[in-house]
Amino acid sequence: MVYTANSWWSQCVGTGEFGKTLLHLANYNYVPGPIPNGWKSYDIWQFSADGPFVGDSNFFPGSFNDLKAFGFQTRRQPTAHGTRPRPHRLLSLQ
Repeated sequence: MVYTANSWWSQCVGTGEFGKTLLHLANYNYVPGPIPNGWKSYDIWQFSADGPFVGDSNFFPGSFNDLKAFGFQTRRQPTAHGTRPRPHRLLSLQ
């Protein structure tokens, strides 16, 4: 899994050769924003470093069962992302 922000990736790496690797996108905003070169979507989006939950706040674009399956996968499997999260879909795993 690659953890990065689009701005850092674009400036420091820029290549799309890692696009088959899982992407943990950091963008502290209300929307995920642009996806780094090489990826079509994110697998996890970190939208805050300090809340609304204690510690980092992340969004997984799927159901709880999808999240459990995601945790056990050994290779990237295509998933259908592209929907913007709504606050009622945020999940704290604490």
